[in-house]
Amino acid sequence: MAGLQGIPTEFYEAAAIDGLSPARSFLRITVPLLSPGNFSAAVLTMINSLQMFDLTYMMMSTPAARQAPPTPRPRVRTIAYLFYQKAFVEHDLGFGVAVAFVLLAFILVMTAVQFRLQRRWVHYA
Repeated sequence: MAGLQGIPTEFYEAAAIDGLSPARSFLRITVPLLSPGNFSAAVLTMINSLQMFDLTYMMMSTPAARQAPPTPRPRVRTIAYLFYQKAFVEHDLGFGVAVAFVLLAFILVMTAVQFRLQRRWVHYA
């Protein structure tokens, strides 16, 4: 909402004078001026989705026994859960740290790619 309120009304007035329809003014004015906020949301959503652990751990776990920690089904395991499993359950800290560094490197590469591609679709007013 703050992004929409931050768009100056002069842009819409000029578009109306030029004969732009409301749909075209939305596509030509609103969408490009909201792209910095959409870009930030896309980067943060990508990072959060790669770090997803708690939802998988709590929702998809099938405990074998009451005392045993729950283990998610093999198809729903995430890389964050693999880190937890290796480092804290199996006490294989070396492998756990390696998984964490791979996750960090992947997040850095994906964020760099998004920042590189932002030049094409993010328009700062």
